[in-house]
Amino acid sequence: MRQFLRIVLIVMILASCKGREGYVIEGKITGLQNPSLYFVIPDTNSQGVRVDTVLVKPGGRFRYEGNSQQLTPVILYMEDGNVWTTVWARDKDQLSVSGHVNFPEMIIAKGGEVNDLLAGFKTENKSLLQERRNLMDHHHSDVEMNDSLGTKMNYPEYESKLLNVDHQLKEKAEKFINNHFSSIASLVLIQDYLMDGSDPELVRTYLSKMEGDVIRDTLYRKLVRVNDKYCRTLPGSKAPDFTVLDINNDTIRLNSYRGKYFLLTFAASWCETCDKDNEDLVLLYKDSDRKQLEVLTISLDGDSTAWSHVIKEKKMVWHQVIDTDGWGSDIVSLYNITEIPSNVLINKESIIVGRNLPTDSIKKVIRFR
Repeated sequence: MRQFLRIVLIVMILASCKGREGYVIEGKITGLQNPSLYFVIPDTNSQGVRVDTVLVKPGGRFRYEGNSQQLTPVILYMEDGNVWTTVWARDKDQLSVSGHVNFPEMIIAKGGEVNDLLAGFKTENKSLLQERRNLMDHHHSDVEMNDSLGTKMNYPEYESKLLNVDHQLKEKAEKFINNHFSSIASLVLIQDYLMDGSDPELVRTYLSKMEGDVIRDTLYRKLVRVNDKYCRTLPGSKAPDFTVLDINNDTIRLNSYRGKYFLLTFAASWCETCDKDNEDLVLLYKDSDRKQLEVLTISLDGDSTAWSHVIKEKKMVWHQVIDTDGWGSDIVSLYNITEIPSNVLINKESIIVGRNLPTDSIKKVIRFR
């Protein structure tokens, strides 16, 4: 009888161990002000997500256990969701995470091919990632900023430095992607560094070169879907129709401008670089013939009063729409706007002929008198 019970106990232990053959994520995140970590995992059965909460121990140490037969992105949110990082996990993986909460770009996940490749990319480009974070942290409106050498920067200098760092990181990402067409890590870098809508044809080229299990991954399908949408608003495409209410409560449609050139612009009162753009638009509008060009500006201000003040101050007398949905605006999504200021130039036949054009280029297209 004792021998039988011993066998039953061993079987139960083995079954229990087998049931725990999931993945383990453990590590240390320093600098946390809030001890709660939130693990968000896609639920393939319900097409939703599961959220688990873990409290860190003193010193920022934590441990999380999960289950997934397929490689899946586990998003780790910190500081009430203001900071996050992604760990790629599947059953039997032993994964480690380390970093400082104030420098999320350099939070490193190790274990498994995807995590190790991404960790290598971050480590190799640590100086660029640090410079980018320093620039963003020191960016405050209407004040001077210090660059990495401690010298003073005004806003144009800041913007130039940030664009230069972003360009270098994009080049590094492209080099990585060209060497890893069969890794999900390349999809992650496409998403992080190339999916800004500025060059959807380049993204389409890289996606077409992906191979193996990568092209069956959910992230691959998402990137293809989003990039196809970007491609539909490239110059040469028919402009998507829309209906909006302007500040005078008049209904504005794309067809309202048919038969003349139409400049659709996007801005906001809190956008510093929009000031110069607004001044250029005022001059452009004054120099143009209403039979040739009309302008419509979509403000992404949550507070309509703020944009109304800009309209009055800059004497912007063309049609204005204040979309308090901001980045959640339907027309922002429809025209794939990813930054402001932005503009879309549409010709007399409602065909997009340019995006983010300077006013001098707009004048050449329309051939002002």
